[in-house]
Amino acid sequence: MWESNFLGFKLDYAQVNSAAIGDVITSDDFAVGGHLWRIRCYPSGHKKEGKNEHLAIYLQLVSKSKNVKVIFDVFMMRRDGEPSLAHCQRGVQVFPPVGSKLSSWGFPELVKRSELESQYVANGSFTVACGVIVVRDDPIPVPPSDLAINLGHLLDCTVGTDVSFIVGGETFPAHRSVLAARSPVFKAELFGSMSDATMPSITLQDIQPEAFKIMLRFMYTDALLPTDNELGDYTAEMMQHLLAAADRYALDRLKLICAAKLWEVVSVDTVASILISAETYNIPELRSKCIDFFAVDTNFKKAAFTDGFAVLLQKFPALAAELRRRLGMKHPDAKMLDSGILEVALDFEETKNFAIGDCVSSEDISVGGHLWRVDGYPRGDNIEDKGDYVSFFLTLVGNSRDVKVIFHVFPMGKDGEPSFSHEKKLVKVYSSEGSKSWGWHQFLKRSILESLYVTKGGTTFLCNIIVVGDDTIDVPPSDIGRSLGLLLDCNVGTDVLFMVNGETIQAHRAVLAARSPVFKAEVFGSMVDATSPDITLKDIEPSVFKAMLGFMYTDEIPEDDELGDSPTEMMQHLLAAADRYQVDQMKLMCARWLWDNISVDTFASTIVCAEMYNCPELKKKCIGFFALEKNFKKIVFTDGFVWLVQKFPTLAAKLKEKVGI
Repeated sequence: MWESNFLGFKLDYAQVNSAAIGDVITSDDFAVGGHLWRIRCYPSGHKKEGKNEHLAIYLQLVSKSKNVKVIFDVFMMRRDGEPSLAHCQRGVQVFPPVGSKLSSWGFPELVKRSELESQYVANGSFTVACGVIVVRDDPIPVPPSDLAINLGHLLDCTVGTDVSFIVGGETFPAHRSVLAARSPVFKAELFGSMSDATMPSITLQDIQPEAFKIMLRFMYTDALLPTDNELGDYTAEMMQHLLAAADRYALDRLKLICAAKLWEVVSVDTVASILISAETYNIPELRSKCIDFFAVDTNFKKAAFTDGFAVLLQKFPALAAELRRRLGMKHPDAKMLDSGILEVALDFEETKNFAIGDCVSSEDISVGGHLWRVDGYPRGDNIEDKGDYVSFFLTLVGNSRDVKVIFHVFPMGKDGEPSFSHEKKLVKVYSSEGSKSWGWHQFLKRSILESLYVTKGGTTFLCNIIVVGDDTIDVPPSDIGRSLGLLLDCNVGTDVLFMVNGETIQAHRAVLAARSPVFKAEVFGSMVDATSPDITLKDIEPSVFKAMLGFMYTDEIPEDDELGDSPTEMMQHLLAAADRYQVDQMKLMCARWLWDNISVDTFASTIVCAEMYNCPELKKKCIGFFALEKNFKKIVFTDGFVWLVQKFPTLAAKLKEKVGI
């Protein structure tokens, strides 16, 4: 399993040029593969031996994680927005590196400082593209977060709704706790001292029903409903109404999503009204881009004759004055990067029976707001090549406009490491009229593939897709888990108490019902607990229940340093709780943690946990771990193994069969 992220690290040349040896510029922390990372740039190098001649780039592991294998891929972006093949480096490293105080590793001589200005600086800055690919060695698969899906189902079924909104004659039921978690305005209205706090229904003025419906679903799911065209079923006018609603209820991420959607369809006919919206609802990113659009002479000459421009002149004199100052100035060049990674596995023996032109396609993957598919031809796609080559192509799915993409493919060696000997990279613009598929007819000869890369009859290719967006508005990742976590921490609007071994723990029925079918039956069904203000739980420790509760609100299990003195035991208890309340996502995450941290000492309790709570993936991997001779010889002398043999004879029999006794 592979997880990746690409960061376009934009640096100010004046700041870089004045840096001394050892001065460092760091990126914001970003997450890849369940770990936090940071890019460290030393504009003049970080060691005196470098004599201030080279720019150095390092990757730092911020999380307190161990044994994380990473591919670090770095290249300079040229002035024309293309990746440099002259100044690019990549390597594989296990973090934290031995001997590194900062848990960092990288390239001390990425590019000479003397070459920066001549080749890469544009408009006073340059960009270093940094790719981080986390490699997991045969993990237990965990599906993506389903927190938003669970909350969306709760909205659809209307179970446990405790407030209704009347908007333009339409009624929308909702859950106070979810709205309070997502919007500080709703939090004040529904749980504060305002009169609405005690009202079963609230009438809203000055908002369209359709805009409120879209906003309400966003508050539960952190997403707009997927649609086929660029604005979906939402016109630019509707998106502006939604932007107004998002501003009214302080939904900052929704504001940026609306702004990004509006910017995608800006034109000479709409730029004035979109600029007015950006000004009215305080979106500096969209405002700046609209002004830049106006500043292009051909755009301005056409937009100046629109009704929207007349309104702008009459009602927004300060904005008009700023436009007047900007006319004739050069439009800035901004680049944003988004990336995704696909693993394409081929059964080499099976492909010997393929015909030329037979295709193996990946699932569709979303990168940069567009859908992509990798098409592999194990015997090639050209008859002229006589089936001697493997072909690879990247296909743009759908009808997106001009999209610039970097497509990077390399085979995985027999040792599981990526091979850079036969990697290939291309940069293409996928236009609305040109080909939707680009790649290589002769990526690699099958004879070379078989001799160097085929193991156990199969081989794997890693395909990295990097979209270079010429002019987009950056939208932060979903924060729905953080919002609900803050609601849990502050205890606002809690409507149920749990008594757990003498401790009182508060929660919100709606969130619990969304996340667990067991809790849904308990707090909203016909059971006695459904009407009780407090519920007593047995056979679970307070620390375990709090950890599970935290996951149900945030979709995150505790960090390693939060697991106490016996982390494996704590995680096993947490897995048992997840099984009891049917929180399947957490159960798989606990299973993965237990597998990632298995040892000869924890083997027995871990496989028993997998057996008792029906974790077939974990059980299978534990049996494989036991069957390794070096592990077997140590495990059989542990107290845990003695306990396993005495208490779980059926399981012991399976282990005995595995080792051939």
